[in-house]
Amino acid sequence: MKINEIELLLVVRATNEATKEILVKQLKNQMAVKDLLVVMPEKESFELKLKRGFEIALEKMKPFSVFIDADILLKSNAIKKTKQTIVNLKEDSLGFGFRLWDFFYDQPKFRGFHVYRTSYLSKAIDFIPFGLKELRPESFVKKKMQAIGHQLENNLSFYVAGVHDYYQNANDIYYKYLIRAHRSNADLVNLKIHLEKRNHLPEINIALKAIDDAENIETIQNNKELYKNNSLPVLKCDKISNIDLLLISKLLRRYGLRRIFWQSI
Repeated sequence: MKINEIELLLVVRATNEATKEILVKQLKNQMAVKDLLVVMPEKESFELKLKRGFEIALEKMKPFSVFIDADILLKSNAIKKTKQTIVNLKEDSLGFGFRLWDFFYDQPKFRGFHVYRTSYLSKAIDFIPFGLKELRPESFVKKKMQAIGHQLENNLSFYVAGVHDYYQNANDIYYKYLIRAHRSNADLVNLKIHLEKRNHLPEINIALKAIDDAENIETIQNNKELYKNNSLPVLKCDKISNIDLLLISKLLRRYGLRRIFWQSI
């Protein structure tokens, strides 16, 4: 398979994120003539958006479908790197993900950038959990697919494709960390310690408030509309950073000039 012959379906999953339009513009600048771009409707539950996205992928039937959450901004070579990585994907693998520099964790993390072999989505769609009770519906689907022999190969690359959770709305941050407090108990203590060291930033304080508020909520549903908080401060962003330069500075600080730095860019 030659890189210039790979055709992608690029699917943006949005729920009114502040960075959606910038992400769409980035993708339009990077995609090839035969690639397709679809922006999903915003007012749907994540489970329904996941199902509709898989249905669109199976209808368009490009060999590979890339699902990108709208709280992500990409480096200028992200789609090119996606195609270069696809070449190394095993035939029976569901796909792979790329790391992104997470604003709150302040390090590379696997987040909402998912590359799927489209033909396997006809199986994956049957595993989507409904009812708003599963806090990680896409991870749930991936585990089910792995159980039948189609795993994600997240070890294919150390590449960091962009940034995650930068320049977001206050309510988006608040909801996200209500959810994270219920689904990520294992690292919650260390996360709070890390966040409290950066509590001069308004975004960090919103995340900390959400984590604290989550302690008084017995059950969280996977529906952003249920958890609007009108008392949160308005976050203003005067200028979006150059993502390539921002990431180089972050990665240099973390890795220095070691080999992993060059692999991550």
